[in-house]
Amino acid sequence: MAWLSDWAYRCKITIDSAGAKVTGNLDWFPILVYISSSCGKDNQDLTTIFTELGGNSKKIAVTKADGITELYVEIERWNFTGTPATSEAWMWVSKEGWQISSVADTEFYIYYDGTKPDNVNIGLCSDGSAATHGVWDSDYVMVHHLRETFGTHYDSTSNNCDTKSEIVIDQDAAGKINGADEFDGINDNLEIADNVAFDVGGEISMEAWIYPHSTGNRADILNADETTPARFLIRIQRTWGGEMWMTIRDITDTGYDAFTGQADFVNNTWYHIVCTYDGTWMRFYKNGSEVIAGTFPNNIGSITIHNITNDVHIGQHPIGVNRFNGIIDELRISKIARSSAWNKANYYSSMDNLVSYICEEMPLCEDYDNQFDCEEAGCNWCCVGGVWVCQEAACPTCPDYDNQADCEACGCNWCLIDDVWQCVAEECPEPECSDYDNQIDCEAAGCCWCDGVCQDCPCGAPGGGGIAGWVGGG
Repeated sequence: MAWLSDWAYRCKITIDSAGAKVTGNLDWFPILVYISSSCGKDNQDLTTIFTELGGNSKKIAVTKADGITELYVEIERWNFTGTPATSEAWMWVSKEGWQISSVADTEFYIYYDGTKPDNVNIGLCSDGSAATHGVWDSDYVMVHHLRETFGTHYDSTSNNCDTKSEIVIDQDAAGKINGADEFDGINDNLEIADNVAFDVGGEISMEAWIYPHSTGNRADILNADETTPARFLIRIQRTWGGEMWMTIRDITDTGYDAFTGQADFVNNTWYHIVCTYDGTWMRFYKNGSEVIAGTFPNNIGSITIHNITNDVHIGQHPIGVNRFNGIIDELRISKIARSSAWNKANYYSSMDNLVSYICEEMPLCEDYDNQFDCEEAGCNWCCVGGVWVCQEAACPTCPDYDNQADCEACGCNWCLIDDVWQCVAEECPEPECSDYDNQIDCEAAGCCWCDGVCQDCPCGAPGGGGIAGWVGGG
């Protein structure tokens, strides 16, 4: 496989298509790459990356399977502690045009080299860069990692759905993926100003990682249902045994509710929840699997979700009720209904249970066994001793070969020139009659053998003094 320019090190990352974790092809899917002393589904140690880079998080590159086409990276956090063994990093990787396959393993590469300049394809979740935005497809309305330890939480999409107020008991709580926000269930919430991006039209997905300490009767995760008219909300509640609840309202302010039966939320346990509406059906997913809807019909037909200008609240109802007591992480809204395959892979990716790693140093030129990879790596594909090899040194030229076998094996010509056998790139010159020294070759060439000398026919005609040489012999 080709190697990206002259980067010193890389790790191959493999997304396993087996095991029912990737059940459909996924385009522009943001996958989590977690680096630590125990990462991936095989608990591998990738701390050599920190040994090489320290805190220089942008001296990396991530490519597709070809080893050279770069993907975008959003670094949620690069936590170099000063000791590689205790350091960690969380990164989201994707780009338009990249697909994860459900029928074959998908491979990609992370390169790292402390001598490199900062890579423009690497972004940070608060920098508003093209790299950060490019990880998330255009159907994402809002992506909040909730990793900022104080002040504004920044949306990772280009929609700028940033928070305008943050009241939480702990803005640096231990999240499912890096940091998160902890809500006390009394007066905590995050508020995001109305944004045209929230006018999602006829489909929606809402998702989050939640860690409820307790839920009481109702606990709102995300709510844009302030007053009549309203938009959408998701919550969990205990009234009938721990349901997931979803409400959406159409442009006439007709409300549509659906909730699950026993969803069995246990306090102080992490759950990944997703609620979707696909233009007909309202669906629920918990930890990657669909949960069947309960009493209220979830087949509501086609509606347009209300586009009223309400703020979005996280952790409570906008009027200060239904407060959530627990931790919320990785909150996202999409303007499409994410598929079952997407939600399942998203769960396993967030669990760091979808990828495995093999790390390696940049190979030497002699490690390549084909011309394409050799030359892509900046090496030279040469014929040496009659055998094609990859090497760092410049290739020998035809005059460098001193025997007929190597010369001809490497595509050159072995010629007698000025009475000396030589290897040349050009065609050997045709001999004249006077150049032949025996009757058989002479007459075979259409010349005449006259008194022990080969000459132009007939014998006695003026002979030409010959030319530089001809093919054969040696």
